[in-house]
Amino acid sequence: MLEEKLAAGIGQNILVMTEAYPFFYVGKLEYVTDGQIGVNVQFGVPVPLQNQVFNVRINAISAFYFDSELGKIPATW
Repeated sequence: MLEEKLAAGIGQNILVMTEAYPFFYVGKLEYVTDGQIGVNVQFGVPVPLQNQVFNVRINAISAFYFDSELGKIPATW
């Protein structure tokens, strides 16, 4: 069920929170496959690692949030 919810958001901006460093990622959800997601990270990691796809195990996700009309993820912090 969680994989289906994540798959419905492919191509959208997502905020992913995890229990391990770097604790959160903000970027575009690229794919969902075999218990993991790919996020093209724009924020939440050191600058040299931005704009790269991070593989995140679904079972490592504590919370996630997709952009919506009522609640946009800020573009700048």
